[in-house]
Amino acid sequence: MNATVLDAEPYVAWAIEVAPSIAKTGLGAAVVERCVAKALRDTIRERTDPAWAEGYWQACPVPGASVDAYLLREVALGHDARVLVGIHFYGGDVRKPFVGVLAQTRALSAEARLGATEALCDAFAAFAPAAVWWWVPGRADEDAMDGAGRVVADQRLLVGSIPAIVPGVAEPVEVPFDLQRDENGASFETYAQMFDAYVAAHPTWRGRLVRSDRADYEACARAGGLFVVEHEGRMEGVFAARPGEVLGIPGWLVEEVLLGDALRGRGLASTLQRMALSRLDARELPLVIGTIHAANHPSMRTARRVGRWDVGGWVFVRDTRRRAAWLT
Repeated sequence: MNATVLDAEPYVAWAIEVAPSIAKTGLGAAVVERCVAKALRDTIRERTDPAWAEGYWQACPVPGASVDAYLLREVALGHDARVLVGIHFYGGDVRKPFVGVLAQTRALSAEARLGATEALCDAFAAFAPAAVWWWVPGRADEDAMDGAGRVVADQRLLVGSIPAIVPGVAEPVEVPFDLQRDENGASFETYAQMFDAYVAAHPTWRGRLVRSDRADYEACARAGGLFVVEHEGRMEGVFAARPGEVLGIPGWLVEEVLLGDALRGRGLASTLQRMALSRLDARELPLVIGTIHAANHPSMRTARRVGRWDVGGWVFVRDTRRRAAWLT
């Protein structure tokens, strides 16, 4: 098995073109171009490496699927459009396969994405994927209005400029909590209990909200981005962020924003975020970035109220020939 050689440059050009304008403003167009290009080239190089495919095959074995089937591949859609696609498994579960579009050579309409679904699923027939997963810049209202129910919104990307958010933001005269930096992640167990209790009380989020693992939580602490909310002598919330990137765009990557029962529903989530952002070192990383599920309307409203922009999101387009209960 030999490594696949792909011409990455048309895909890099597309990725740079659709990079959010707020990132280009906050970091500079040249920085965004360099970061996005490097991230995409590195991903293409990795996912066309037979050694990487071997590891993926061993981690997520599917009967009848060869190692080669796990490699990233290029598919022509017609009208000079091409896409780079690979197999994925929702939540790492091999019973939930879908085709992920890493990059494309040009913009595609919602109709074109619908039309390409069956062909892309057929390219990975060994896995019987149920849908294709696309990145759609902007608000994607055309997809949200899909009357056939084939489009399922997934995560949205929210980006904000910390220097623009923090100055002049007045906190309430009386904030009913203290915000303390956790420098070593000692609060993880309490956080985990709070998160699990919230999901148990709101089962609609089971499988959609993912609890940060200890390694990521402690990485936030080491980076100086972990803050604990203290209220009446108890931990009643957490804000966690660490240096990271999404779509090649670097910034403070939000891992968690959570308030406990005593403070939830009082309009304090935006206050918590502003307070935490004001304490991050934004000299080298002036952007705050993170994903929020499209159905999580309260968190979306809070992020926009803080000053983060909804710059696009991922959508699943169903293959009507297959049903998938997990795809809701």
